[in-house]
Amino acid sequence: MTLLSKRLQAVYQMVDKDTRVADIGSDHAYLPVELMEEKICQFAIAGEVAPGPMSRSKEDVDKFGLSKQIDVRLGDGLAVIKPEDQIDTVVIAGMGGILIQNILTRATADQLSNVKTLILQPNIGEPLVRHWLVENNFEIVDEDIIEEEHHVYEVIKANKVAQAKPLNSAQILMVQY
Repeated sequence: MTLLSKRLQAVYQMVDKDTRVADIGSDHAYLPVELMEEKICQFAIAGEVAPGPMSRSKEDVDKFGLSKQIDVRLGDGLAVIKPEDQIDTVVIAGMGGILIQNILTRATADQLSNVKTLILQPNIGEPLVRHWLVENNFEIVDEDIIEEEHHVYEVIKANKVAQAKPLNSAQILMVQY
């Protein structure tokens, strides 16, 4: 059972086993549903910024009988995360780099308190995302490039570290792995 596009499959492949995931801008909750169905994560939040997409995500979660494991929430960016959720992995996929950077910049310390891994898939503006990661002590540990429907997508996985290594100008622009 896979509802995932090639692009979301690449994101799915980067999620570590036994994690607690927040999928921001969840797109029908396809990713959280797949992660639960395949027993990759323990708990997930499908975050949506508008009521229409939220109700579609809720319908999909209910259809698979996963409403106890996947919480569909309405909110702007990481505002859907509470410290008691113990979210350790945040996925933000299918948005521009500027929007991803803004979502991460607006996040509070509480919302990021347990986050160890970010999996980001900017449609454009990847250098902005890489800059934010380094400036906020996340180190890129994996990257992938996917072509789907005549568009090339980058997927970036980064882990929280005490001090991120700076990237040179070529590393800011290009996939390293």
